[in-house]
Amino acid sequence: MRLQNPDLEPLIRNLPLFYLPIEVAFHQDETGFNNRILDYIKKNPANRMIQSSTR
Repeated sequence: MRLQNPDLEPLIRNLPLFYLPIEVAFHQDETGFNNRILDYIKKNPANRMIQSSTR
């Protein structure tokens, strides 16, 4: 958990922070999901060109 960084403790000590721990799990076909993601990545390569902004 990122908020457990000792450097942050003095900054957040007195803040009213609340969180709910969550856990992600696949109830069924995790391999099928991974394959769908990999297939998408193969079919849709990222555009690696850096576009300049025109402001």
